[in-house]
Amino acid sequence: MVGVGSTSHTLAEARAKEGVTLIRDTKVNSRPGLVSKENSTPDICYVSFEAEQGMFEVTAAWLSTEGPRGGDLCEMAEKYAAALEPHLPK
Repeated sequence: MVGVGSTSHTLAEARAKEGVTLIRDTKVNSRPGLVSKENSTPDICYVSFEAEQGMFEVTAAWLSTEGPRGGDLCEMAEKYAAALEPHLPK
């Protein structure tokens, strides 16, 4: 599953959030961003990037715990974020 969210929270708030593991800093095209996972939901990866209202988050997640899983969730989320970013407000 891939999702897109918009929030008034900032990247600084996302970095400081308890229960989150920061995987790496990134750029989503030209926008500063970060890649993270919540400790309570390891099967979801978040790519967050700057926006005027706060930030956007693109998530990639496995919907099932059964069967094979192909690929890295965070790499998938980064690819979707880069593809969607030009279509989202600055």
